[in-house]
Amino acid sequence: MLVGPDDFRRRQGRNLGAKRKIAEKLVPLVKGLSAVGLDASSTIYQLACEIRDVENLTVLTNGLAAFDTLQFRPGLRVYLTGGELEERTNSLTGPLATAAISSFVLDACFVSTSSLDPMIGSSELTMGEVEVKRAMATAARRVVLAADSSKLTSKAMARSLPMDRVDVLVTELDPDDNRLDPFRGSLELL
Repeated sequence: MLVGPDDFRRRQGRNLGAKRKIAEKLVPLVKGLSAVGLDASSTIYQLACEIRDVENLTVLTNGLAAFDTLQFRPGLRVYLTGGELEERTNSLTGPLATAAISSFVLDACFVSTSSLDPMIGSSELTMGEVEVKRAMATAARRVVLAADSSKLTSKAMARSLPMDRVDVLVTELDPDDNRLDPFRGSLELL
């Protein structure tokens, strides 16, 4: 079981190749949408780095790194949720963040997780991150969960999104990889 949140900068470099491959798979899912939510994870930060050549896309994020990366890109209108700074995760959480998220109607939210279990769903290391991800899922028509394969074998302390709330699971693995067998069924695998 994972014990506590790791520093964002340290997480950014961990499994970087897998995160970049996941981001490549996520980019086409953003194209053509008008409003998306991005969480503060290092995996979704890689997606933020790749979002280009879009028109009239609204992005809502609680991630300071994602906001900094996207705020001046053409074709984007970027909103930062506000909230309490969680320094180690480089994110904004708490009631202000969740209230801001609930003001939006999102075509999709793109979130990652600390761990993923086919029975429990996603789980996180802090309740603040759980509340933000739940608020994004509630505001979104479609939930896209991005997780590198190392997260398929771990557990964190706080339940976040049940598997029936996830529409698409994106990993660096080939969708036919047998490590994804427990997740097959009602969600799309990329």
